[in-house]
Amino acid sequence: MDGLLLESVDALRRWYVDHVFGATDVTTIDAFDPSTGAAFATVPVCDPTVVNNATQRALVAQREWVRTTVQERGRLMTACADRIDSIADELALLLALESGKALETECRGEVSLVVEIFRYFGGVAHELKGHTTPLDENVIGFTTRHPHGVVAGIVPWNVPLMMMGYKVAAPLVAGNASVIKVPEQTSFTLIRVFQELTDILPPDVVHFLTGTGDLTGAALVADPNVSKVSFTGSVETGRAVYEASAKLIRPVTLELGGKSPMIVLPDCDIDKAVHGVMQSMRFTRGGQSCTAASRVFIHRSMIDDFRVRLGAALDEIVIGPALDPATTCGPLVSARQRDRVQAYVDRAVDDGLDVQTFGTVADGVDWDGGYYVSPSAVTDPPVDHPIAVEEVFGPVVCLFTYDDVDDALARANDSEFGLSASVWGRDITTCLRLADALEAGIVQINQNAIMVPGIAYGGIRNSGLGKEGSLEAMLDSYTYAKTNILNYGG
Repeated sequence: MDGLLLESVDALRRWYVDHVFGATDVTTIDAFDPSTGAAFATVPVCDPTVVNNATQRALVAQREWVRTTVQERGRLMTACADRIDSIADELALLLALESGKALETECRGEVSLVVEIFRYFGGVAHELKGHTTPLDENVIGFTTRHPHGVVAGIVPWNVPLMMMGYKVAAPLVAGNASVIKVPEQTSFTLIRVFQELTDILPPDVVHFLTGTGDLTGAALVADPNVSKVSFTGSVETGRAVYEASAKLIRPVTLELGGKSPMIVLPDCDIDKAVHGVMQSMRFTRGGQSCTAASRVFIHRSMIDDFRVRLGAALDEIVIGPALDPATTCGPLVSARQRDRVQAYVDRAVDDGLDVQTFGTVADGVDWDGGYYVSPSAVTDPPVDHPIAVEEVFGPVVCLFTYDDVDDALARANDSEFGLSASVWGRDITTCLRLADALEAGIVQINQNAIMVPGIAYGGIRNSGLGKEGSLEAMLDSYTYAKTNILNYGG
């Protein structure tokens, strides 16, 4: 491991402890390098007292921040984007070290994306508008948009920079303060961003809290100074967040994952569809994506050809250490995640399912110590098998054959999730009909690129509540509309 990178981590830890705790006597947890399984640092744990101190300071700061003009808020978001961009290489290295995601195929792209997120919300700041309604000759109704106050953002470990961007930039532009629960697996990447944000933004408008979900996260959700919660993570934790927020009658945004379908029509461009599976499954991220197209419905006439081409594409994946520039897919984020994903594959094999494993392992990979899992494809598993129903959150795709497209549609919709879906084919009429009938928060035709700033993102059913990522989502999630009625008749 790069000694300079470890020195940077140590310096970040010392800065954070001094900035947040003001002392060095703090409880910590270990941070692990997924490529080797070795601990490389300790992460401070913010207890409920530290959490409450942060939210109280954020509440005071927000009352001044909301008085800042929207133009100034937008300018500051753009300044944050420029500052993050200036340390892009450092952030990409830190993210690769902590998350296990490949430096070249994943981490550099995520840094670029978070820069664009801050720039986008900086640009739409002036769109915080209301509506007018004439009610009578001398009476007019109009709405104004107001921030909730302190927004608690709980960020996942799979795309921590991206989700941090949505949970900081959008609330701040809308006039809120933002308190972020940092994922314990990727703490130092976000601490580095926090350093820069505190240098640009007014004091206490933003806080980043490190620690565990059951202590730090739970304390943040239950904190009385918080007026809105935005959570991205598992269904199980999302339910707990929802229940805790319901007791306080507090609005929430929840993005909880999925088991997303992809319908491949017999007239499609097979190579394009195979590329779509590779892209949507985020195989270069180890399949650790809530929008992964993990249920692919393929017409029976093309299944053999499709499997051959997909297998060839998967074998081109180079599995290796995240910081190695030659690696296209690094390890999974943790030993727990590796064991969980591998258990799904092992059970499928034990149950006699058609499981194929792919990928090229680089020389010298510490397979026993690191958190590596090879990509797999499972063909026509039973519809009620766990690997076909549950969110694996790993590099495992299920391929289902179909004869009738309406049957494929019914099976695609037969899920407790409803985050994303896609249709692939040349007959635009059929594609549009299926897209309209697919039950998901976002549906695409002949592509699987999502989470682009400006496009609303979110799901239905167990995939969550609310949207993020766009101007409309910012207004819905991070402001409330006040109705005003003016009688100017004297």
